[in-house]
Amino acid sequence: GVKHVEKVFSNITSNKLAVFVAFHDKRALPKCNISYIQSLQASGFDVIYVHNGPLDNSIIDQLVRVNVDVICRVNVGFDCGAWKDVYLNLKKRGILKNLDWLLFCNDSNLFLGGENGYNFTSRLKDLLRTKEHDLITLNKSYDNCQHYQSFFLCMSKSIFMSPEFSHFWKQYVPFNHRFYAVNNCEIKLSTNILCNYSAAIMYDSA
Repeated sequence: GVKHVEKVFSNITSNKLAVFVAFHDKRALPKCNISYIQSLQASGFDVIYVHNGPLDNSIIDQLVRVNVDVICRVNVGFDCGAWKDVYLNLKKRGILKNLDWLLFCNDSNLFLGGENGYNFTSRLKDLLRTKEHDLITLNKSYDNCQHYQSFFLCMSKSIFMSPEFSHFWKQYVPFNHRFYAVNNCEIKLSTNILCNYSAAIMYDSA
């Protein structure tokens, strides 16, 4: 409900916010999701966990115990639909102006921690601190056309506060069709907007 959303947004205290979108059994919380979230928190992010569907109260309690706010939504438009909903709410409530970085990510990646997990956190913190780029991504895809893969898009204020970025989400119509989401959200977001900014790619083919 609206009151719950207001409560979630009132808990944002950092200048870095991660919108983590997930889809899993409502009765079970993947351990890799918790590891991923804790790595983002170690990098300085507040985290909003957006689940595309209902969650049992016991799972919500687990997330709250690791200082994560939770929003459950009807699964319309997959991850792109969730990012649209949250982004436009953040904009409407004036929260975006207090952020320096906005991260869209999801549970497509299995975060297993260990040495690779430590290196990910360390590299992300370094990139955020140097501020040499406006966009930080995990990968760049060359399939079909060059685009940044939507499972990790960390954007500076110059991107998420731009009129073009706001217009993109206002006009985007989410549908429950995978190829539609890839072509009209992931690829168009990259080719129409993100390609105009300096990007750091955390993992290239090498």
